[in-house]
Order: sequence, then structure tokens, then C-alpha cells
Amino acid sequence: MPLKKQKGGRPTKMTPATLGKLREAFLLGASDAEACLLADIHPDTLYAYQKKNAQYSEEKQRLKLNPLLKARKAIFNDLDNPRTAMWYLERRAKGEFGEAASEQTKTAIVRRRLWSGTMACGRYGKTDR
Repeated sequence: MPLKKQKGGRPTKMTPATLGKLREAFLLGASDAEACLLADIHPDTLYAYQKKNAQYSEEKQRLKLNPLLKARKAIFNDLDNPRTAMWYLERRAKGEFGEAASEQTKTAIVRRRLWSGTMACGRYGKTDR
């Protein structure tokens, strides 16, 4: 972001170093308050800067998406791992692999075990399990 030259008065807190600290924080997915704490500025200073520099607000939102994109990439790169693949499917295809589906699967397994136990030992017979 190009910084405007001050004509006088109090020097700006939004120096290249401050903007760099804000960028670093936003790349980590920090909130505005957390980023301002790291950059040692008041949130009002950030909001005033954004008001004067509309493109900075857009850049800030893009930077805040970085952790989400990194996480997606990490999951994608680990999909050959069966545990990761199952975790992914449980969240992306809930109807087929989610919690409700697993409850139906558990119920089916219990019914099969009960059915096979009664078939093996007679209708009212005891099972040796």
C-alpha cells in the first residue's frame, strides 16, 4: 500500500513496518483485534486506514483466508491416508458417511448379530457369547 506523505501534525502509526505486522497476523487468520495487538495500534487506527484505503479492506479479507486454504490443501494432500479420507467423507458426504449414516450402520450390524445368534441357537435359545 502506498503511504501518503504527512503534511504536519502527529506522525502516522501506519508505517510499512506496522502494515507488515498486520499482514503477518492476517496471514495467520488473526482477528482485527489480535492483529492490532501484534502491530501495537488501536483498532480505530486500522479502521480509519481502511476507510481511506478501500483496497486494503479487500486485501485484508484475502489474507484472512490463507489459513483456510492451507488447511484445505493439507487435507487434500493427505487424502491417500484412509483415516483422513474417511474424516473428509464424514464431513463432505454426511448423508452417506456422516454420523446419521454411521448410526444406521451400527443398527444394521447389531440386528445382524442378533439375528445370527437367534438363528444359530433357536428362537429362544441361549447364545454362548
